[in-house]
Amino acid sequence: MPVPNGLDEISRRFERRPRSPLPTRPRHPVDRPDSLSSESVTTTADRGHPVAAEPAIDLPPSPRAIPARPETIPVPPVVARLEPDRPPRLSPLDPTVNLGLRIPRPLDDRLVDLLHELRSHETRSSKVEVLQMLLWELPSSAGPAFRDRLERFRAAAGAKR
Repeated sequence: MPVPNGLDEISRRFERRPRSPLPTRPRHPVDRPDSLSSESVTTTADRGHPVAAEPAIDLPPSPRAIPARPETIPVPPVVARLEPDRPPRLSPLDPTVNLGLRIPRPLDDRLVDLLHELRSHETRSSKVEVLQMLLWELPSSAGPAFRDRLERFRAAAGAKR
């Protein structure tokens, strides 16, 4: 009996095994014109017995349909919960979201310098914690003072908007 080749043994292990067919999916009703609605149509089974068609179901509106524009802009629930001139209440159990930021290098350098200065005063922090603090200090509404502050930032940063 010949000694099996190592490559033959490996290829035999990785050979594709025959797959079993997937189970059949249940049939779903299809949209039919009004003249052929599902209540009026019966089909004949393979053995010649009439079979009642499935009842029609109400489908949600097409995702392509354009909804009517509301008269007023709805207030997001988070903003509605905020009390004027009071920062939001935070809990360690609050869910988190990812906030991807691309910032200019001078702003990052300034943040790093502040963190090093904090460490020299024996206060450890991180970029994330400082940004969370700044977001926490945001006003609860975009009033004129906030809009003016944003315009000054844009002018200083050379932003075109």
